[in-house]
Amino acid sequence: MTQQEYKEFVHLQALSKTDINFLNSDEDKMKTVYVEMLNNATSEFRIFAGTLACDVTNSSEFIETLSDYIERGGSLYILLNNYQEEVVLNSQLFKRLAYYQSQHKKVVVKRSIDHPYIKTQDGPKNVHFALGDKTSYRVETDIVKRTAICNMNNPELTTKYALFFDELFNKPESTEINLVQLFKL
Repeated sequence: MTQQEYKEFVHLQALSKTDINFLNSDEDKMKTVYVEMLNNATSEFRIFAGTLACDVTNSSEFIETLSDYIERGGSLYILLNNYQEEVVLNSQLFKRLAYYQSQHKKVVVKRSIDHPYIKTQDGPKNVHFALGDKTSYRVETDIVKRTAICNMNNPELTTKYALFFDELFNKPESTEINLVQLFKL
């Protein structure tokens, strides 16, 4: 499947609100799924990641789509389990998020010590995930190769993932990162 065919497929899944699992095999497809999820989210977007600093999340398309979502009034919750201050300071994404925090938009970034995983026949595998409202999800089953299982319309499972995310997010040891202070805004 070409990248254009994949974009059209993901867009159709979101448009038709189809409950179908599909795979995401690389960073280009990762961006396609994130953009579609953000374009369709209306109130809450949750991201559990390592640093959230890669070519996709620092791309202008991702940052602009995320900005549009926030400017539409959406809340953003990010949990990082590999927080690195120098990486954040060199990230256009986090610079934009600091701006939104300074404007009192609902953007909350925290660091975590948790490492969620799935059980596989080869043993536990760490995962990262993103949730659009309580409808769509992207669960990264290989955090190095960026492969993932995605679904644009599975409220039942996405709600379970959101409850799990919120549990991690609200732990006392999950501490907030003040981007406004960090970027001296």
